[in-house]
Amino acid sequence: MARAKRAGDAEHPRKASSENRVSAAFLRALADLDFVRNCTVEYTDAGLAIWTIIDAPLDDRAARQQVYDAELAAADEAPEARVTFRLLNVREHSAETLHQLVPSLPDEWLTGEGSA
Repeated sequence: MARAKRAGDAEHPRKASSENRVSAAFLRALADLDFVRNCTVEYTDAGLAIWTIIDAPLDDRAARQQVYDAELAAADEAPEARVTFRLLNVREHSAETLHQLVPSLPDEWLTGEGSA
């Protein structure tokens, strides 16, 4: 899996620890999933926005379910945390669309040069 990019850290260096616990638990859970291409954690005024990008066959529901299970387990770490999870499959979207949906993705990743 590509390393997670934590956008906005400079603006929010001391976010509530509950959001950080959820983020850390989620990233640990994704570490062994070889179909996860990227995970971006962004601090927003509404809490954390976590975008997970996978590369899996369109009919592979098991891959999505593993990510959903990781989301639920991570959320259980701190139920009070303000976290929004989003899941995208690269096989469903063009690089341009992915960049529009997740602007913090680096351009070199979208061209394949920085992908895992």
